[in-house]
Amino acid sequence: ELSAEESEEATREWLKMAADKNYDHTRPILTPRFIPSCTDELMERLKGVQGDFGLPVQSHLSENVDEIEWVRSLHPDCRQYWDSYDKFGLWKSHTVMAHCVHSDARECSAIREAGVVVAHCPDSNINLCSGIAPVREMLSEGIHVTLGTDIAAGASLAGNRMITMSIQASKIRSFTEPSHPAFLTVPEAYYLGTTSGHRYFGAGSGFA
Repeated sequence: ELSAEESEEATREWLKMAADKNYDHTRPILTPRFIPSCTDELMERLKGVQGDFGLPVQSHLSENVDEIEWVRSLHPDCRQYWDSYDKFGLWKSHTVMAHCVHSDARECSAIREAGVVVAHCPDSNINLCSGIAPVREMLSEGIHVTLGTDIAAGASLAGNRMITMSIQASKIRSFTEPSHPAFLTVPEAYYLGTTSGHRYFGAGSGFA
């Protein structure tokens, strides 16, 4: 088991190695697993790593109700889950947050205003029965949403499969939610699985 200091040192060493390799199509992204698995000391150290290397950040937000309560108990000074990333300086433009199934209006507003990107993982939503992310609502609010493959709770790394599953997940949301929100269309899902990712990496309009 690594201490926070040892974890920081190992991360810095790996980042230096990755820079020396000069990968053409792969870049590192700082990944604190999620708030409950990281001590405050480690989060402070990761803030320093992020600043020194100019890395984007990816983590995990509001996937299920029990998790949200867990984070609240660990960080009683934070009003909401997202605040626990913000207080360590990791809530900023190009930060990627997976799931966001139970992000309410205030949290969605914070996502949009900071330029945080939501990675919708439909396979995981269905397998964990934790709820379906309100993708259409997020898109209508101007939030940048793309698709992810959460292999820990999913069953496939295939992006095209996630496109199909995003439609299926939105249909489940449509017939289970009292408001019956419209489900995603094929062009919308294809956009999420292709062009939306291009936007994140600054690679132009893709298939748009």
